[in-house]
Parts: sequence; structure tokens; C-alpha cells
Amino acid sequence: MDNWYELPESHLVGAILLDPTVLNDVAGDLDHAHFGHGALGRIYRAARRLWQKGESPTQLEILGACNPEDQRIAEECLSVATTSAGAKAHAAGVRTESDRRALRSIARAILDGAEDRSRAPSEVAEELATSLHQLTSGNAQDFITIGDGITEFYRDLERRARSEEIIGIPSPFPKLDDLIGGFEPSLYYVIGARPGVGKSALAKQIAAHAVKHGKKALICILESSREAWLRRIVSGAIGISTQDLKRGRVPDNMWPQITEFVAKLEAQGDALTIWDTPEATPSKILAECMRLQRSQGLDMLIIDYVQLVNPGIRFHSRSEAVAHISRQMRSIGKRLHIPIIVLAQLGRQVQTDTGAMRRPVLTDLKESGGLEQDADAVIFIHRKEQDDERALLLVAKQKDGPLGKVHCNFDRKVVTFKQVAKFDDKDMR
Repeated sequence: MDNWYELPESHLVGAILLDPTVLNDVAGDLDHAHFGHGALGRIYRAARRLWQKGESPTQLEILGACNPEDQRIAEECLSVATTSAGAKAHAAGVRTESDRRALRSIARAILDGAEDRSRAPSEVAEELATSLHQLTSGNAQDFITIGDGITEFYRDLERRARSEEIIGIPSPFPKLDDLIGGFEPSLYYVIGARPGVGKSALAKQIAAHAVKHGKKALICILESSREAWLRRIVSGAIGISTQDLKRGRVPDNMWPQITEFVAKLEAQGDALTIWDTPEATPSKILAECMRLQRSQGLDMLIIDYVQLVNPGIRFHSRSEAVAHISRQMRSIGKRLHIPIIVLAQLGRQVQTDTGAMRRPVLTDLKESGGLEQDADAVIFIHRKEQDDERALLLVAKQKDGPLGKVHCNFDRKVVTFKQVAKFDDKDMR
């Protein structure tokens, strides 16, 4: 690259060497991976690492952190830089050129993928959608050096140590938050139960609680309808049964409460988005999440329920299809840095000959061990009988935390779980 000294990269490096305090304006959004010139990227990385330690480095410290050849390049940058005033503009130029290189790479990949007859077009499109999302959203690079990573880890550890609050998005149940630490970004949660036990009711509560804490959630409904979901939300908040709402039987004294609650939801605008779709595929879900995250923000995705997602690709068995869907859902969480919560149906073996439910185990996840394998945490809802008010939320798997249970009551009238004091659950095994 003979004309490297004309690049925005060289002007940015020169500006930083002239006045290292400009790192405060550019280092938070610009990574060394955005540089196309290797030496300039290494010089910037050295300066940024020094900056990450908490103080603005000096020119001598930056040069001292570079190898002799990079020091020579840095000194040439100094010779062409006349001021540090344009550092932000130079940083924007570096990012623009990085995006152009990425866009050219994506264009080549699209052409290559279109000619690759060994792969389904939808698979190629979904893979490239990830690259396009990273390009348009400005997400951090997938790769991170141990030097940069350990600094981020230490800062996050300090923040967690200082904070009395959980790091993830809170659930409606303090005991569950004690176990899992809230729903953390990039993690994948599976909530399993038999039909009629309360999966959708629990998901509704989780979404409403997230909104209450200032988060934005998307619920993808594949089984019921948006009307049913809205009834559950109003029922749980007001204390009127879903059946009465369905039939329009609202007591006169409850109309003011409903009117006030509806006005409150209207004021929340796009805090909660309900996507009622019978034919969602992983690629469609990713595209919708990307659109929402760019246009209005997105902090949580809930899928009701995962076995109904269309894989978009033909498989030999349902277990292979569900395993593929599960991997894709987990991938979406990592790409968008949001928690993914999928509801999952349990197999009939959970139900005994008498009709009662035994306590579920991980092998009861219907049609796929992939759900168990992919999940960062698996939470079961257990009620021995469908008319039993007692309920247990069982944390049956957690990759990075303890197992345990939360004792609840389930109010069938308003389809809502409420954490209660510990009760004797020996007969619920």
C-alpha cells in the first residue's frame, strides 16, 4: 500500500500521537480491526490498550509499546499530521473504509453463494444476513485479543461487584433471579412444560416485567393469537379472568381500571412488540429482530413455541429440524447481544397413566436433545395436576450457575404465577 500516508488511518494515528487525549473521543467506537493497514492498526491498538488502563498515554508511551518498524511508521504519521482537531472525522473515515471493504467481501460472497448448488439459497441468505447486520448495526468484531478481552472482563467484574442489582433483565420472581442472575444478553433460555401448564402465561409475565424495567421485548407467537396474548396481559394486570374478557363480561366497576391500563400500554408505544406469525423461519426471525433493533431497539426475544418454528430447510427427521432451529435461535442471541427465551413442549411421557404429571427431566424435551445441548439454562414449569394451584419453576440445567426451584401459586383465573414461601412439594415428584 504505497499511498498509506494518504489514508484516514494515518491521519488518525498522527492526530493521536500529537494529542493522545483524542482517544477519549474515538477509542470507544473504533477497534484496531477496522484498520486496513497492518502497522497502523497495531499502532492504534497499542495506544488504545494504554488508554483502556484508565489514563491518557503519552506519545513516548505509545511509541515505546510499538516494535521498531511500527515506530518508524508512527513517526512518518507524525510528519504528515499538522493538527489533532480532525480526529473524529478521521475515525469516521477509517470506519467508512472498513465498511466498504466488508461490503465488497459480502458482495463477492453473495455471488459465490448463488453459484454453490450444494447449499440451499435460504441458508446462504441467512449466513450473509449476519454479515450485513454487523455492517449496518456497528456491532463489535467477533474476534478479540486476550489483552483487550481481559480489560473488558475486569471492568465488567468491577461493575458487577459495585452493583447490588442483577446484571441480566429481571424476571418477576426474585428467587429465580437469585438462581440465574436475570436473563443475560447473548444467553439462550429454554422454558419447558406440557400443554396447559402455563408456558405462555409465564412468558407473558417475563415480557411484561422486562417492559416495566425499561426494556423492549419481541414476542413471536406461533401457536395462539395476538388477541389471546393481549387478554392474558390485561387479565394479569387487572385481575379479571381471561374468560370474562373473551366474552366481554366486564363488571361496571372494572371499566375505569381497564381504561387506565389500556392508556398506559398505549403510552408505552413500541416497548412490547407482538409478532403473530404461523410460518416463522430462523432467517425471518433474525431479519425482524434486526429491523426492530435498528428502528426502535430490542432487548429480549421470546418464541412461543420453538418446535413450531419452520426450519426453512428440509431434514430427514423432526429431531434434526428442531436441533437446527435451536442452534439458529442461540446464534441470534449472540449476534444481537440479547437474551433469547424459547418455550418448548415436553413429551407425553411426563404424564402418568393416572393423568398426573411427574417432575420433568431434561430428556423430556420433545423431539430434540439439541434444545438441552444448546441451552444456557433450562427451566421447567411443573404442576402435578392442571387444576393444581401449586407450581414449581425448576432450574434443571444451568451452564454457569446452580440448579434449584422456585415455589409459586398459579392463578388460573388470571393465568398468572406468583412466587410464594416454600411449601411441601414431596408429593410433586
